[in-house]
Amino acid sequence: MKKIVLWVVAILSAGYSFSQEPLVKANNNFTFRIYRATRPDTGNFFISPFSLSTAMSIVNEGSATTTRVEMDDLLSTGPVNNQSSAYMELLHKTLQTNERSTCFLDSENNNSKNELLLANSLWIRDDTPIKENYKRVVETDYQSDVFSFSKNDLSGAGQQLDNWIAKKTSGKISGMELSADARMSIINAIYFMGEWQDPFQKTETKERNFHSLSKEKVKMDFLNKESRLDYYENEDMQCVGIPYNCNEFSMVILLPKKRFGIITLEEKLTAEYFSTINLYPASMVILSVPKFRIESEVRPISNIEAMGYSEMFSDHADFSGISDTTLKIGSIIHKTFIEVNEARTEAAAVTEVEMVVTGGGGGQPAEPPQPKIFNANHSFVFLIVDNRSKAILFIGRVTGK
Repeated sequence: MKKIVLWVVAILSAGYSFSQEPLVKANNNFTFRIYRATRPDTGNFFISPFSLSTAMSIVNEGSATTTRVEMDDLLSTGPVNNQSSAYMELLHKTLQTNERSTCFLDSENNNSKNELLLANSLWIRDDTPIKENYKRVVETDYQSDVFSFSKNDLSGAGQQLDNWIAKKTSGKISGMELSADARMSIINAIYFMGEWQDPFQKTETKERNFHSLSKEKVKMDFLNKESRLDYYENEDMQCVGIPYNCNEFSMVILLPKKRFGIITLEEKLTAEYFSTINLYPASMVILSVPKFRIESEVRPISNIEAMGYSEMFSDHADFSGISDTTLKIGSIIHKTFIEVNEARTEAAAVTEVEMVVTGGGGGQPAEPPQPKIFNANHSFVFLIVDNRSKAILFIGRVTGK
């Protein structure tokens, strides 16, 4: 019997140490594993592991037997009980941004805010029976919209999908379509706009050389300021946390001490390594970091298979919790966008997973000497972190090209 394709799409666009509750720990562990598996050799790169893991978790709600074991291991959620309820709590906590907070209400500039939009949806082909319990869990716990479409009107349904995506990502992500093979698509959309707590001044922006990973000098505009920022360093790298308004979210930048040391640093990056970073508050930092804009598209099935997970893509996949029609994951597409400038960061991402028919650390450091010079004029890793839950929402690298 043929297995039917299920199509899942997910969209997007700390003094703190990084210890987490089980689901956040699972997300952060998945972050570094999928980042290392999918990063390019030399180029700029940007993904939302939070989007990817949410979309895959919605699929995982309908997996069973050895496929469930495999997906739990991929997502690092084996120890997490009542996963859908845990996701519901995490999504609720993450989406409570400062639009409703005292910080926002007391701000001198009431137009200054963070915005984090997260939305899920099911797109079910009208000839595909989906189990009511699965639909209920996805609607209730994952707060998903549900749409029906006809295989005879893929163009109209695709336009509706594209409009939904554009709305949820403020127009930053587009061009997604419904496959002719897709029986059900799961869409997760995430959009983030964060205004810096202490904006960079445009008059201080200067063009300078950036030493690219390909060992070329690239002209880039650099943001510059001297400010009290959270800071940490070890023998491998310097780390700085740049807060967004109200300190609900931060961009965390990991800068290798060696000019071309990013590959070595990336190989060390795990959730355990990240948890040893104790960003020390109120250090005076002379900061210089380039403005950048990155658009990425990743199709990570081969990367996930290389990690040792292949059953979910095979004719042996068991997604019997979704439908009595046999399903497998046929494709995954993850599209992202980020732009960083003097005032803010804006980011969005899309993950598409298509299910097709088968046959078709350490202790607190002493306060560092002041001031610290943080000159990001060579390749670095950056993350956008929710300071409340400690979940990593986005991760990427700037390499100059």
